[in-house]
Parts: sequence; C-alpha cells; structure tokens
Amino acid sequence: VECRTRCIDAGPNSIFTPTKISGITFQSGRLDGGGDDAIYDEMLGGAGLLISDLSTDILIMDCMFRNFSSSAGPGGAIAVHRADSKVSVLFSRVVFQDNRALNSNGGALFSSGVLSVNIEGTSFQRNSAQNGGAVYLASGDGVSTLWMSNSTAEKNTAFDKGGAIFMDST
Repeated sequence: VECRTRCIDAGPNSIFTPTKISGITFQSGRLDGGGDDAIYDEMLGGAGLLISDLSTDILIMDCMFRNFSSSAGPGGAIAVHRADSKVSVLFSRVVFQDNRALNSNGGALFSSGVLSVNIEGTSFQRNSAQNGGAVYLASGDGVSTLWMSNSTAEKNTAFDKGGAIFMDST
C-alpha cells in the first residue's frame, strides 16, 4: 500500500480500532503537521499507523513498514498511545525499514500508555529519531514490559539517546 500520509488512522476520533493487521506492506508516507490536523498530528504522530485509546490487544504480523517520515510528532512508522491498563501490542515477523521521526522519538515505533509491547521475529533496519532510533517506549505513561525475542536491530540511529531502543522512565 503506497501512502501519502497515514495509511491507517485509528486515533481518538476513529470509529474502528483494528485488532489484527497481517500480510501488508505499507510504504512512503509523510506526516508534516500541516493543515487542519496540525495539533493532532504533533501530539500523536505515527506517519504510517496511528492507534490510540485501545481497549483490546492488537497483533501486527507479517507486515512491512518502509520509508515513513514524521516531522510532526513521534513514531516514524507507528505510534501507539493511551490504552486500557491491560492492553498489549504484539509485533510478529514485522520489518521496519528506513523510517524517521525527524524532530521526535521512535524512528520505527513509539509507544506510550500500554501494558506491554511484545516484539518477536522482527527486524529494525536503518531507522532514525531524536531518541530511540528504532523503538521509543514511554514507560512513565504506563508501559510496564518490553519483551523482545529473535529480533534484529541494524544501523538504527538516535541523535541523542538509544540508537536502537530507548525507554523513558519518567
């Protein structure tokens, strides 16, 4: 799926929230904060996929997120915000490649306010951000667990902290 802006916006005003996304390649979206939704974009980010106000677990598997760029908020490819205290997000066999959060955190993935983020068999390649070149977790907002297995992080860059992963505990 080629995207000019967000591929999927399941933000706070959305009428649906996916519980499973599988077998899709998403690529080439930009989030620049212009237009009517500028404040919304800057707060929530997620140039490829924005998920907010979750009430159930979500599974993203066998997908690719490539060449997304956000200059208006966190999460170059994906941003997940505010969830029920028992919600987990699982990434299985996902490829994150060449994504950027230009003035923010989480080049591939930004997560805030979920119980756990589980990453298995996933590859993070050449993503960049201010903090957390591949992954940024805001634990002060409720992330209590990061579980990662059989995954790789190659050539990710952070301009400040956490070339691959940064977990903010404030």
